[in-house]
Amino acid sequence: MKTQIIIRTLGVIVLGTATWLSAEVAAPLDRAGALASAHAGDWERAEPFLETAAAATPADVEACAALALRRLEQKRNKEAVVFAERAVQVAPDSADLQALLGRTLGARIGELIFVQQGFVASRMLQAFHRAVELDPHHVPALVGLANYYMNAPAIVGGSVEKAEEYIRKIETLAPGEAAALQARIRERRGQ
Repeated sequence: MKTQIIIRTLGVIVLGTATWLSAEVAAPLDRAGALASAHAGDWERAEPFLETAAAATPADVEACAALALRRLEQKRNKEAVVFAERAVQVAPDSADLQALLGRTLGARIGELIFVQQGFVASRMLQAFHRAVELDPHHVPALVGLANYYMNAPAIVGGSVEKAEEYIRKIETLAPGEAAALQARIRERRGQ
C-alpha cells in the first residue's frame, strides 16, 4: 500500500514537473512568435500576448515598445505613452526607448488642454535630450529635437536657429531627413 502511494505521488510530481517545464520552454516561443507576428503585422495574434507581457512585472521591453508603436498607428496616443513609459522604466538607458517616449508624448500633446501641453512638452524634450545623451548619433531623437525647436513657441524655448543646429547634425547622418526639415523651415519663412 505504501509503495503504491509513493509511486502515485512520484508520478504526480513527475507529471507536474514536466508540465511546468513545458510551460517554461513554451513561454519564450510564444513571446518570440508574438513579436514576429507583430513585426509581420498580424496584430490579432500578437496583441493579446504582448499586452500580457507588457503588464508583467518587470514589463517586457520589446512588448511595450511594439505596443507603443501600434497604439501610435491606431491614434491611441494616451495608451502609446503608457507603454513607452513602462519600457523606459525597465530600460532607462536605451536611446531607442527614450526617443520612442519622446515621440509618443509628441503625438499626445495635440490632444491635451493648453495647461497640460507645457508639462508634456517638457517631458518630451527631456526624453529626446536623454536619447541624444545616450547616443549622440540617434537620428530619430535628433529629428524630434529639431521638430520641437521648430514648432515650440519662443516662450518655451522654441527657436528656428536651434532647430537648424540639430538639422546640421542630422545632415551628416541622414541627409534626406535633414533636407525635409530644411524645407519645412524655408516654407515657414516663406522662401
